[in-house]
Amino acid sequence: ITSQKPADPLKFFDKILPDGVFDYDIYNMLTNYKVEGKTLSFGGDAAAMAVAAKMAKHASPVDSKNVKTYANLVSLQADDKGEISYEFKTPNGFNGAIRVDAVANDATAMNAVNSEIKVKDDVIIKPSALIYLLKGDELSANLRLINTTNADKNLTINITSSKNLNIKTQENANLKPFENKAFVLKISALETGAGEYNVTISDKNGSKTLQNLLDVVSPYTISTYAKSSVFDKESKISLPKGYHDVSVDASSSVSSVLLAASKNLVEYPYGCAEQRSSRLLALLNLKPKDELEKSDQKRFIVSGIDELVKMQKPDGSFGYWSDLGETNAFASIFATDVLLDLSEAGYEVSKGVKQNALNSLLKYANNDLEALYALYVSSRANMADRSILNKIYDDKAYNKTALSKYLMAAALKLNGLDDEAKVA
Repeated sequence: ITSQKPADPLKFFDKILPDGVFDYDIYNMLTNYKVEGKTLSFGGDAAAMAVAAKMAKHASPVDSKNVKTYANLVSLQADDKGEISYEFKTPNGFNGAIRVDAVANDATAMNAVNSEIKVKDDVIIKPSALIYLLKGDELSANLRLINTTNADKNLTINITSSKNLNIKTQENANLKPFENKAFVLKISALETGAGEYNVTISDKNGSKTLQNLLDVVSPYTISTYAKSSVFDKESKISLPKGYHDVSVDASSSVSSVLLAASKNLVEYPYGCAEQRSSRLLALLNLKPKDELEKSDQKRFIVSGIDELVKMQKPDGSFGYWSDLGETNAFASIFATDVLLDLSEAGYEVSKGVKQNALNSLLKYANNDLEALYALYVSSRANMADRSILNKIYDDKAYNKTALSKYLMAAALKLNGLDDEAKVA
C-alpha cells in the first residue's frame, strides 16, 4: 500500500481503444435468448443446511479483530466558490495516512489531483494486540502511550471493562515531547463470553477513548461426555470440569435411552485423521432408529471417506491434519484399519487407496505397539510381513500389555498360525 502510485484518472484517455464492428442479428437474439432463474432443489439444500447447523457449534468463538482497509467513493457538487466539504469516519484508533484523489469536471474541462492527509492523535494509545483469552488467564500486557506533540503531557488513565474482565494499570502518566512509554496492563479473564475494555486518557484540554474487543473462551476442547446409569432413587451425577451444556434422556426402557444418545453419533466426520476415523467407525457401528437417520448415516460415511482419502500422502500414509502435514503413526494405522472396516461393510474405498495405505504400514517397525498394530492391520488384508511377525513372536515383544497380546494373537490367527495364537 505504501508503494502504491497515486491514481491518475486522465491516463484513461491516453489508451487507444480498438475499433469494433457489432452485428445485431434480431433472429439470433430471439432464438438464443438466456433466461436467468434458480435451479430446482430436491432436498440437497436442506441436507447442506443440516450439516451447517451441526457444524455451527464448532465455529471459532473468537471474532476477527483485523482492521480492514477502506475506500469511499462519493460524488459531490461544488458551491459557488468552487469548494466542497466531505466528512467521514475512520476506524477505531486509526493513526496513519489517508490518500484523497479528487477528479473534477465541468462542461468543458476535466482535471485530477491527489493529496495525502496525515492522521494522528496528540497521544496515541497502543495496548498489546490480544485476540482472545482463556477463562482463568492472568497476564501482564503492555499499554503504550506515544506523545506526538512537542509539548509535555500530564495524563490521567482510566480503564473500564465488561464484567468478564478485570484490568488494572497505573492511573497517571507524564510524557515528554515525542516520548513513548509502556505501562503494565494486568488482565484477568473471569468468565467466558464476548468482552471489551476502554482505555481513556485525559488532561486539562480534553480526553480520548480507545475501545478494544477481547473475548474470553473456554480452555476446554469441544467434546461430549456421556454417562448412563439406572436409578431407583435420588442420585447425584458429577460432570468433569469444563462441561456446561447438559441434556438428560430418561426412560424406563434401556433401548430408548440408547436411541436418544445415538443422535450424537450422526454427525459429519471432521478434524484430524484420528478424529475422522473415530467418527467414521462410530457411524459404521451405529444402528439407525429410522430411515432419516439411516440416510444421514450413509451420507456422512461416504463424505467422511472422501475427506479422509484427501489426507493420504504420496507414501500411502495419512497426514495428521492434511496430506501436506506430518504423519502420526498411530493415527495413520488407525485410519487404514477403519478404511478396511468400511470396505468390508460395502462402502466404496478404491483399491489404490487401500494398497498404498497397506504398503505404508511396513515402515512401522521401531515401536512395539505400532509394529503390532500395523502387523494386525496388514494381516487383515493378507499382506503381513512374515519376517516381522516371526521376529516379534520370537522376541516375546508382545508380552508387555493385554492389548499387545490381543494384537499378536489376532495377527497370528489371521496368518493361519492357530497354535501360536493360543499361546500368545
